[in-house]
Amino acid sequence: MRKKWFTLFFLCLCALISAEESPTPATTPSQEEALPPLPSSEALTQSYEGSFIRVIASIAGLILLVIATFWMLKRLGRGHFGKISGGKTIQIIERRALSQKTILYVIEMGNKRILLSESQLEVRALSSIELLEETEN
Repeated sequence: MRKKWFTLFFLCLCALISAEESPTPATTPSQEEALPPLPSSEALTQSYEGSFIRVIASIAGLILLVIATFWMLKRLGRGHFGKISGGKTIQIIERRALSQKTILYVIEMGNKRILLSESQLEVRALSSIELLEETEN
């Protein structure tokens, strides 16, 4: 899923950059047309200032876009994977090693406690106890 979002983000970024930098088709002036006069130094200075401001605004926009993308991916990741790993429906209450290859677990799942044994070959449920819900008086 992250790979798809990254690919989509990269393609959008490339499209934005190519749209900004794509030059207009250059036309070669014919011999009959005269070249326009060069702009004055004041006009060149104003155009550089405008270009500098546009570059700074573009960089700030890209930084905000990257931050927004990471924030959105973090939110989507937490919502999607939080149900799998962050859910507290199964808890290991106690773990005891009987030997190097055999372990007993007491787990709580919902309102049940289950005793499991894990060995090198299998995991087996040994017993299950239904818990009574405590009511407040």
